[in-house]
Amino acid sequence: MYSYFLRVMQEIRQKNLSVSTFFTEKNLKNIAIYGAGTVGNILFEEIHKEVNVKYFIDKNLQGMAHDVPIVKPEDVKYFENIDAIVISPYIEHTHIESKLSSLTSILTVSIDEIIGSVYKDEIFFKLSERLKNSGAFLYIINRPLSHEVENASALELAHKTFDKSIFSVIPNILKDESAYDLLFNYVRKFHEELGYYSDEYFRDLFVLREPVIANSGGSIKLGDVKSTYFNTINGFRFLPDQLDEFSNTLYIFGDCFARGRLAEDKLHLANQLQVLLKTARASYRVVAPACVISSAYALLEEIEKIPLMPGDIVLHISRYFSRTHFDLFCENFNSRLVSLSESFKRPHDFGEIFFDAWHMSYKGISLMAKYIYELLIVNHGEVILGENKDGRQTGAKEIHNPSININITDDLNKYTVFLSSHKLVTEGRAGSVVVNCNPFTLGHQYLIETASTLVDYLYVFVVEEDLSEFKFADRFEMVKLGTNHLDNVKVLPGGKFIISTFTFPGYFDKSDMPTVAINATKDVEIFAKHIAPVLDITVRFVGSEPLSAVTRQYNRDLRDILPRYGIEYKEFGRIEFSSQPISASLVRQLIKQRDWDSVKNLVPQSTYDYISHNYECLVSL
Repeated sequence: MYSYFLRVMQEIRQKNLSVSTFFTEKNLKNIAIYGAGTVGNILFEEIHKEVNVKYFIDKNLQGMAHDVPIVKPEDVKYFENIDAIVISPYIEHTHIESKLSSLTSILTVSIDEIIGSVYKDEIFFKLSERLKNSGAFLYIINRPLSHEVENASALELAHKTFDKSIFSVIPNILKDESAYDLLFNYVRKFHEELGYYSDEYFRDLFVLREPVIANSGGSIKLGDVKSTYFNTINGFRFLPDQLDEFSNTLYIFGDCFARGRLAEDKLHLANQLQVLLKTARASYRVVAPACVISSAYALLEEIEKIPLMPGDIVLHISRYFSRTHFDLFCENFNSRLVSLSESFKRPHDFGEIFFDAWHMSYKGISLMAKYIYELLIVNHGEVILGENKDGRQTGAKEIHNPSININITDDLNKYTVFLSSHKLVTEGRAGSVVVNCNPFTLGHQYLIETASTLVDYLYVFVVEEDLSEFKFADRFEMVKLGTNHLDNVKVLPGGKFIISTFTFPGYFDKSDMPTVAINATKDVEIFAKHIAPVLDITVRFVGSEPLSAVTRQYNRDLRDILPRYGIEYKEFGRIEFSSQPISASLVRQLIKQRDWDSVKNLVPQSTYDYISHNYECLVSL
């Protein structure tokens, strides 16, 4: 989150916008900031001249920050004359908001909501450019609350009075057997027609919780879960009827409803849509990322990451996008704002469909799937079904495997041309190593030296993104200095397509989130399909990873995917010093401590000389 937040804040400044306008427009004069960490402090610096920040709230810190007292979360019940509490932690926002609501009635706002409001014009412009350039189409779908349904039933109206989410009572049922039985039997009424409702079914859908993991941008990413009825794999909801071969993709994003938390795999909205499309012989694969998105800011971040192709469709389903915000945007670009209120209008044949004011049963999901399918066919029938207006098939569509759905851009073509100009020879075995080298250590040198003995020519790609403590130019120079004794080694920049924010954004957040679950498929397959063939690379060498979970998962993706393209994966054990693996992170820590003798034991002489001679202007440690 931090790297994305910093980038957006920089863009806001460059546009001469101010985060303070959010508060002045809403007349929020006195506020508290929950979280005295990086984001909270940056927010304070941005707004304190126009907004009075009276408190920081932090469960782990105490004292003062910027001459503002830091208080504990439980102290909010004593606040007076506070107009709003800004929650700076993004991932934990929902949990924190819920906790605060039990202590105070003060308005809470998320950092995402603030940025989305201030930056909305730029967000809409970027969304439009992404859609225009890709040839894809976006639907913003607003769903109703139960009491907003026309001719609502008595239960649907009662949900408004009760005004509680079904999730709010779940913590209590785990401590109270009678409460558990009460909710179990309430939920049973919505599932009786299935014939297999059970305690396991109830627990999988209503009690089981996905772990919250991090991501490079403003959406909540959810970790993988394995159970009988609810499964997520590599950051995507498992859909038993998903197509293996397809010509286009239909992506479903949104809030908890789109996430499908209360629906088993086969009854998830995405799977029900997939069944309808498959029945119509439409060559569209439906995909449901395991994330929760509740703002245009977060939606843009996700759309920027997916490999959109001409004809692809993105659905965003939520309660959060107003017609005022999106009318002009949808009118001028490949987008449409749709309300689902009409689809739930009574009378209908689906019975009671709302568990509470917000969440629907599988019957409500079925109703929605049917409505969305008809909407898509009416507006995109020729593309989805491959038909002319007279109903004849236009012919077979190009089919490709889902794992290699990649946009080939001008930048990638330019990069491969650049690589061609640096190709060493046309004969012999060529291998590759990809390194960040933040900084270049004896471990990196050992990996490269060992790999160079196993091939005729070795290409060493240095990650080019400038998101590390040492700048790319310095890392690149250290690698060259540390390998210039190897005649068969060529050091090259990784460009935008080897471990970059485009191909593998999760890599750059690994220091903040050591248990993050990642999916590096895009990065690995761009390398295998478009980079390795240019240089005739047939083997990729890596070092084992005992310390970083992200790099360890990346190695697993390399191991699983590269052989499909005829590229060997070869892993070497890490070398150690004093029984500890040599790592760049340890070197950085020692540099911070000015322990130069220990640094010298872990890096080549060339690296030591480079850092010591250039230290003052070299690194932000």
